[in-house]
Amino acid sequence: MPVGILVNVGVVLLGGTIGTILRKFIPSNIKERLIVIFGFTSIGMGILSIVEIENLTIVVLALVVGWIIGEFTGLHDFLRNIIKKAVGKLPINIEEENKDTYFRELIIITTIICFSGTGIYGSMLEGMTGESTILLSKSVLDFVTVLSFSVALGMTVALISVPQFIWFIFLFFLARVISPILTPETIANFKGVAGVIIFMIGIQMLEIKEIKVLNAIPALPLILLFSYLMIYF
Repeated sequence: MPVGILVNVGVVLLGGTIGTILRKFIPSNIKERLIVIFGFTSIGMGILSIVEIENLTIVVLALVVGWIIGEFTGLHDFLRNIIKKAVGKLPINIEEENKDTYFRELIIITTIICFSGTGIYGSMLEGMTGESTILLSKSVLDFVTVLSFSVALGMTVALISVPQFIWFIFLFFLARVISPILTPETIANFKGVAGVIIFMIGIQMLEIKEIKVLNAIPALPLILLFSYLMIYF
């Protein structure tokens, strides 16, 4: 049983629901400051993962090649449009002048919940060994994060638990197939790539630079491929 995954998904659903209820009682200026705080938090989380990198060369290579793939395929815009269409079918009213900000922040929290190194590695580790400690620890941070974002964005944040569950379960079973290449060095480099992505999210949240973060997602499978090539070739 993927206990850690179920707990993590349940926490996202619960935190999003509670935040949606509380948003009616929290002033808008507080909501804006919460996003800024989590911008700095994301940068800190990214740095902690980046310092674990074992092979900087293949990490940079994976990020560059992954970003190029994302740019040429328009991955960020493609996923953004899917999110917009999905949200458009929900009974949610979004003011026209706030739509760009709303979807930018929704993409940010989706990336944090679904594509953080801790979440991906935790799901794969549970698939290989049944160890759920990492996902249980992640759940504590996710609860606070989702609670804060749902205060600003509403119930849509809680619904991230649906694609999160599908993605994490996929990783849970995938881990059994690719376990031979998941050496400690590979895991450290993988978490480093995810850390760079989370760092970019923090930069975007603080509005320092507009970044199409989802274009970097192909770097995650690429770092596994490059690590495999380094080991066996």
